[in-house]
Amino acid sequence: MSNKKNSSYKEQLELARKMLLSLEKGDAENQLELLKQIMDLSQDLTSENSKSSEAWMMLGLTQYWSSDPNAKQSFKTALDLSKKTESNTRATCLYHIGKISLSQGELEDAETMFDKVLKIKSNHIHALHDMSIIYAKTNRSKDAIKFLKMVVKEDSDFPGAAENLSVLLFHEE
Repeated sequence: MSNKKNSSYKEQLELARKMLLSLEKGDAENQLELLKQIMDLSQDLTSENSKSSEAWMMLGLTQYWSSDPNAKQSFKTALDLSKKTESNTRATCLYHIGKISLSQGELEDAETMFDKVLKIKSNHIHALHDMSIIYAKTNRSKDAIKFLKMVVKEDSDFPGAAENLSVLLFHEE
């Protein structure tokens, strides 16, 4: 790729990232229109550089936010393309594959993905929380309690964590 083309590609990737962050924060006035713009940009990025794990991850995130059933495959593609040194990309892809698996009721797959995330980033608060959900759903309340305690320790204001912990502790007695 030429230097000018590479610069343009990086700028487009950064633009897509900023737009997605704006959407996630709820700052965007017209979220559906912004999501469509990010989707178009992300698809262009993967077409332009089909070997870019970042472009595929951006497409996966956009599809995830759009409830597009192709999101899981885009994350898997990004994961396959990522190098071992790209730990943030790998953790993000694994987490979202796990999140999609959890929403589809594929608890074993979700647990495997979250476990891999935690091997990369042991304090990944969302993976810790989602593991507690899996443990609670599979009648492993002691593990669910352990993970919820870690979530609360990392962020005492994490939505629902303290309440879920208190419910599990109450039922343990």
